[in-house]
Amino acid sequence: MVKYRKLNQDELEELKDDFIKFLASQSIASEDWEAWKTTDKEKVNELLDLFSDIVLEKVLADVKFLEMLSSNEIKIFSMHKEDARMVGIRINSDEIDLRKEEDLNTYFSSNEKVKRYNSEVFQLEKKYTKVKTEEVFFLLENGAAITNETLFSSIDALLKKG
Repeated sequence: MVKYRKLNQDELEELKDDFIKFLASQSIASEDWEAWKTTDKEKVNELLDLFSDIVLEKVLADVKFLEMLSSNEIKIFSMHKEDARMVGIRINSDEIDLRKEEDLNTYFSSNEKVKRYNSEVFQLEKKYTKVKTEEVFFLLENGAAITNETLFSSIDALLKKG
């Protein structure tokens, strides 16, 4: 049974060379693999599940920042080994849409803009209830996207001015 999700066909195609190495590490010859695809679908699915878990475990473990954006709210998660810190902004204005890069740049262009949009800046720290990779996967499955530190730092700076 797959721990996260099975990689889709496009993802598997992108990782074709890695999958071949994976099969070799399992002492599975290409002829055996080709035969199993028609004669032992269960074995094929087990191997695809295992490979998917290995790949996703690596990707999820390396995630440092996640973002969740809506028109009036930003949440950025800084993912550490045993806990996460979330910083966020909620605005009470229909003038800008925080999902649009242009509006986001306008928002952060000055302290006056931040005040003008009647912003609420907030933060939260949380110890994981599961391992980091499972927490990251949960957030991704619920609409988060992998991002970098830029927005986190901008919002964190607002909190420090606060």
